[in-house]
Amino acid sequence: MKKNWIFIIGFVPGIITTILVLSIIVIIDMEKDYNYYDFELNTNLNSTQEKFPSITIHEVGEDSSKIYLFKPINLNMQLRHIRPEFNDELFLCVPAAYTTRNNRIDGLFIENGTQRSNLVTTNRDINGFCIISNNGIEIKRLEDIDDALITRIINQKESAFQQTLLIKNDTIITVTVWQNRSFKRRAIIQFEDYFCIGESQYAVTIRDFQDALLKAGAKNAIYLDMGTWSEGWYKNELGEKKIIGENMNNTHRQTNWIVYKK
Repeated sequence: MKKNWIFIIGFVPGIITTILVLSIIVIIDMEKDYNYYDFELNTNLNSTQEKFPSITIHEVGEDSSKIYLFKPINLNMQLRHIRPEFNDELFLCVPAAYTTRNNRIDGLFIENGTQRSNLVTTNRDINGFCIISNNGIEIKRLEDIDDALITRIINQKESAFQQTLLIKNDTIITVTVWQNRSFKRRAIIQFEDYFCIGESQYAVTIRDFQDALLKAGAKNAIYLDMGTWSEGWYKNELGEKKIIGENMNNTHRQTNWIVYKK
C-alpha cells in the first residue's frame, strides 16, 4: 500500500503540471487567434531608417484604448472609386467615405481632379473634409468648403472626400451619432510632422477613440468607414496580404477606398 501511495503522490503533480502546460499553450493560441493583426510592431515611432517603400506599424495608447498606427514610408496616399487589386504598388487599402443605402459614395468625392460622387455639392450632414495631394493631407471643417477650394482641388488634380470630423486643431469635435455604441474605429490622423491611418485595437465608443487619438498627439483626425463596411488589407514585410477589419458583411457594397501607393 505504501508504494501505491507514493506512486499516486508522485503521479498527481505530474498530471497537474501537464494540465497547466497545456492550459498555457491553449491560452497563448487563443490570444494568437483573437488578434487578427499579423505583424511585428515597430517600437520607434520616429524611425526613418526604412528607405524603401513600406509600412511600419506602431502601437500607441493604453489598455482598451490602444491604437495601431500604419505609418507609410516613401508611400503616397490616394483615393480610388474602383476597388483596388492587391499588387506590387499598393501597401494598404481601406474604405474611406461612407456608402449610402443605394450603394453610392456619400458626400462630395473627387479623385485626381475628377468628381466621382453623385453629389455636385457637399452633404451638409457630414461635417468633415479631407484633401489628399502629393504634398500631404488637409483636414477641414464642412464650412471651409467653398467653390474656390473645390476649383483648386480639381485644377491641381488633387483628391478629396467627406467624412466625420473627429479632431480639429487639437480639439475634439462632438460626434452625435453612435455615441454609446462600441466598434473598432479607424481614422486618418495628422500629427505634428507626419500623417497615417490608425485603427483601434478593440471596440470602443467614438468618444473613447477621440480621447485616445488626442492623447497620442493627434492634431487633426477624420473618420474612415467601419462597422460592417470595414474590411481592408495591408502588405506585411514578407509581401503578403493581411486582412484587417471586423464584421465584414458589407464588403461587397463598398464604393470607395484609400490606399498607400509607392
